[in-house]
This record gives sequence, C-alpha cells and structure tokens, in this order.
Amino acid sequence: MDKATFILHYNQVPNSDFLQEIPEYITDFEEHRNSRGIYITGKIGNLFVTANEFYITVGRASLCKYYYSNNIENMSIIDVKNAIVKLSDELHLPIDIATVCKFEYGITLITDYSPQDYFPLLGNMPFRSRLEQDYGLYYKEKSNNTQYVCYDKLAECKRNKEIIPMKFNDVQLLRLEIRYNKNLAKHFNCERVLVSQLYDPLFFNSVHDEWF
Repeated sequence: MDKATFILHYNQVPNSDFLQEIPEYITDFEEHRNSRGIYITGKIGNLFVTANEFYITVGRASLCKYYYSNNIENMSIIDVKNAIVKLSDELHLPIDIATVCKFEYGITLITDYSPQDYFPLLGNMPFRSRLEQDYGLYYKEKSNNTQYVCYDKLAECKRNKEIIPMKFNDVQLLRLEIRYNKNLAKHFNCERVLVSQLYDPLFFNSVHDEWF
C-alpha cells in the first residue's frame, strides 16, 4: 500500500467537532476561510489533513511511509490494519469507517538488473496506452480511473531525497503499482470502498491478483 486518501463525514461521527478537535492532533496547523466557510489544514506524520465542519480528509501521501518511515517496504494486511489503527488513535477518529477516495497498491521487487532493463520486455496491455519514460513505464486508460506503473524505486527515492534504509542501499528495486485514481465504487462494484476493506483479506487479495 502506498498513497491513499480517505474522507470521513460528520454524520458518521456525530459527537465529533472537526474544527475544534482536530487542531489538537495535527502539526503545521493553519486556518483558512473561503466562500463555504472555515476550513483547517495540517499534517499527521507525512499525511495531509484537511477538515471543515462537514468532513475531514486524510492522506494524499504514502501510508507506507507513515507506518514505516519509508515507502519502500511491502505492506502486509496486518501492516495496513496497524497503520489504520495508529492513524485512528492519533486523530481520535474511527478512520476504518471512512471512505477511500483513491489509493495505490504496489510491491517492491529486488532484481538482478536495473529496472530500466526490464521495461522493454513488458509489452502492451489491452485498452491502455503504453508510455515508457526514463524512470518508469506507464499503462494508462482514457478515463484514468486506474493506472499501472513500473518504475525504479531507488531512483525515485533519490530524486525526492527520501531516506533509504541501509538494507536497500546496494540492490536494484523495481516497483510495480496499480493506482486507483477515481470511481472506486464502480470498479469494485460496491456502494463505496471503506478503509476497513483495505485490510480485509478478500479485498486485499483481489487487488493483488488484479495485476500481480
């Protein structure tokens, strides 16, 4: 699991007051005003938080990095659950009942050769355009609901000046990801995708099997 964004509405937690309570739990707190009223922003770890009186959104960053302090590790079902429990505890909210707006699922593979050496060996995918770039290979569909990506994970970490754990310093790392960008309910044929489903074995394995 990598980047993810969740939304929790006030009617799901009627005893909570986002504007009054959330500032106590986040860093980089700022208050803003627009035509719709007051909203606040901040961070919980590396995750971005935005809230108004009606809802709170959390994410737009790596859940793996939030949990492990790096986004190279492969998160297990237990890891994902523990990350959500940690996030719920830190925000004092039941994040497990929030709706998933978007998320990325991926695995990092240690390879014998540079990841770029594998890109030419990966062919086309039905109904998707294939775009090979310096550090990655992208399979995009017109609607952009989902995207399949292969890229050099170490190169990405170095470009972003991320901390790389010592055990990964002298290896080649190929990252394979599927990115669910929008219309998740339609894709998974449900009313909405709940955060708790991200660590449900049936859902987790179905996501894994969709590409890997």
